[in-house]
Amino acid sequence: MECFWHLPGQTKLKIAMNPFEITDAIGGELPEMQEALERDSVFGDAVRVMQIVADYSKKMLSMHELTKVMKCMRLIGKIYDHGNKAVKSAVESVYVFSFFSMQSVCSRPEWNIVRTRMPIMRSTLYVRQLYSRGI
Repeated sequence: MECFWHLPGQTKLKIAMNPFEITDAIGGELPEMQEALERDSVFGDAVRVMQIVADYSKKMLSMHELTKVMKCMRLIGKIYDHGNKAVKSAVESVYVFSFFSMQSVCSRPEWNIVRTRMPIMRSTLYVRQLYSRGI
């Protein structure tokens, strides 16, 4: 069965993406991550999947690969928008939270580029986490 987020131009179904589907979605959009996803046997573990994507994003940021970082953010944004509660919780608690450590691996101008291009929902979640931590 083909998933609704792969059907551009068609009516979206009301079924939310679950943790078992995000591995395929990420591997399909970011083939370079497929090996890590398979190696770590993360099928169905949304938290672990988000940690792998966060680690990859941080590595790409440290290598100044802003295009790849932005591609990850857009993909995670789609996953968040279409995800069920478990998926959204994993994105918020792992991927968005990882933004704090990402700042330390790049220059201020690079971080400003990333921050200003963050999809609005992730940006809102990031700001909410900043305030909740008292930063």
